[in-house]
Amino acid sequence: MLSRKKQLAVWLIWLAIWPTVMILLFNYEFVNASFRLSDLLVFIILTSMVAYLPITINKTPIFSRV
Repeated sequence: MLSRKKQLAVWLIWLAIWPTVMILLFNYEFVNASFRLSDLLVFIILTSMVAYLPITINKTPIFSRV
């Protein structure tokens, strides 16, 4: 476990790096926001299936339902 001081340092570094990277990526890459409704529905169905069936390794669930 990280000490409180190191944990604060990690959060501050993350807060400095993450927005900068997001801004650079947004300006560098063109984002195509158009999509088809059928693509969204298939994505929702697949994510629901994955959420319903937890991944289990050595009888330990990796993702558990809450």
